[in-house]
Amino acid sequence: MTTLQAPCGCTVNFTPDGVALDPPCDQHGIKLRPGDVSIAKPPPVDLAGLAATMRANSERWFPALHQDPLLPLAVFYALGLGGEAGEVLDEIKKAFRTDGDLTQRDNLAAELADVLTYLLLLADELNIDLIAAYETKAAYNEARWGQPAPAPRYTEGDRVKLIGLTDPTWHNQLGTIIGPTPRPGSYTVNVDGYDNRLLCYERELEPVTTEHPIPRSHPPTLRTLTGDPRQTCLAHLEPEPCQTCAAHIAGGL
Repeated sequence: MTTLQAPCGCTVNFTPDGVALDPPCDQHGIKLRPGDVSIAKPPPVDLAGLAATMRANSERWFPALHQDPLLPLAVFYALGLGGEAGEVLDEIKKAFRTDGDLTQRDNLAAELADVLTYLLLLADELNIDLIAAYETKAAYNEARWGQPAPAPRYTEGDRVKLIGLTDPTWHNQLGTIIGPTPRPGSYTVNVDGYDNRLLCYERELEPVTTEHPIPRSHPPTLRTLTGDPRQTCLAHLEPEPCQTCAAHIAGGL
């Protein structure tokens, strides 16, 4: 259950799926209906006020630090942030070296508090509004990652030609799409005549739409190299088909 502060000043309890459990509130002129979650919002976080408190404590606890002209505070805070982040990793390492339980580790909470302290002090020293910075970053991430993924260009069974791969072994080879991979815009390709299955991106593939069966009169060395039941002529990797297949296309075979 979540407890939030409504604009009317009342405390509102919500179920995990966002349904308000409290009865309507008429005292402050605001109706609070079960299921109406729009009027209750988390209280704003005063990071600037918290940073000011941290700075006042730091000046009181470590006066020499704030009077040292040779050590900029931003540098000290950045070094402290890195050091305390390392302490967090060390606590996690200790947990997995023993019982693997991260839920009952007071030291980890203390180290995370140190990370928060140095982070806020660093942002305060550099006049960075972390709330505004997060909102800007969240908007960027939403534009980049929050949109539905485009439909795959290729589907299982599509025939493709491999182009632009770093390894010249696979350049201009033909293959069959096995299916998309978890990596956006990439596919597993079964290369003709090989046992290899390659991970290829769309920019490394070109659709093959003009394949045709190889005529019986085709030289056997070319008919059998592909290892594909459709036996595509390897000479079609060039801009023009071989003479035998050209005659077949023209109806001469």
